[in-house]
Amino acid sequence: MALTLGAPARPDRSAPGSAGAGVAVQSAAVGQVAVTVLGRARELRTLLERLEHGHAVVQGDAGVGKTTVVRRVVAELREAGRGVHDAVATSAAASVPFGPLLSLLPPDRDRLGTMTDASAARQLLAELTRVGPRPVLVVDDAHLLDDPTATVVFEAARSGTVQVLVALRAGEPVPDAIAALWRDVGAEVVELDALSLSQ
Repeated sequence: MALTLGAPARPDRSAPGSAGAGVAVQSAAVGQVAVTVLGRARELRTLLERLEHGHAVVQGDAGVGKTTVVRRVVAELREAGRGVHDAVATSAAASVPFGPLLSLLPPDRDRLGTMTDASAARQLLAELTRVGPRPVLVVDDAHLLDDPTATVVFEAARSGTVQVLVALRAGEPVPDAIAALWRDVGAEVVELDALSLSQ
């Protein structure tokens, strides 16, 4: 079953200190690729602060820069020494249970297909805690996740040992377990609007 994320409360763009105000250019390296982010300083700060001890959801229309923001957050987390597993959900991967998380598993992962969803989820959660210090699970396009993978993402957040960041396209149906991130475990929803010319 999928839910559609309702529009979260938007910050007052005219108020001092509201998200998206001001001009900022920031860059960082993800692997060997430089990631430059224009005009998103407040959103980046909000996400990084939230991921110190909690979870976050980035939401916006197609093309507003969600992936760029997420990649910058990943770069910042890695520079800070955090263990990060980043994954991208796709329509193709949704046909394979746990598809976006399979790279977490050891080489004998073929046996995953013979495991129940619950036991596979337990194994994936155990692997997430081993990605490095203060682990963070990052999933782009999380509205495309299959239900078993979405459940692992939720359980990771609920475990208290893994911080979770997901990006969603506004207006798309999302799996119940992803909706539970803001409904049940208090993930902060950061709305990305299109940047104006002044930004």
